[in-house]
Amino acid sequence: MPHIGDWKIGGHTVRTTADTELFGLPPVAGLKARVEGWYQPPSFLIHADKITVGQLTGNMVGPIGSFPPDPYIGTWYIGGNPVEVDGDTDILGATPVVGLTALVYFWIAGGVITATSLDVRDVEDPSGQIKSTEFESIIQVVAP
Repeated sequence: MPHIGDWKIGGHTVRTTADTELFGLPPVAGLKARVEGWYQPPSFLIHADKITVGQLTGNMVGPIGSFPPDPYIGTWYIGGNPVEVDGDTDILGATPVVGLTALVYFWIAGGVITATSLDVRDVEDPSGQIKSTEFESIIQVVAP
């Protein structure tokens, strides 16, 4: 991975290594980034496992309308929206079934919604708590 070292994202120092996964657009200051990682107490230095760079990021929850066959790469319809799933998308949770609920973290570039992670939840399971250790903010400094 290029850009190994310390980044500044939303005022946080974020450390990347050769093991950090980088997805989306080429990272430059001013774009939004979603960081998945962990804190290193007591300094609160964030060690990034995954950084997704995009012009617009977000999440949505909705029923699965359709999806491609296993390995599930291609266009899914979630809550009526086309969502592109590629080999870099993390597919978590239950086996996909039309009608189940999916939580999708995504980025948008060129009008295309691309899933970074897709968590399939059984709508009958009220205990399916989704907890995030992610944050999203503006890139201020990218490591060289």
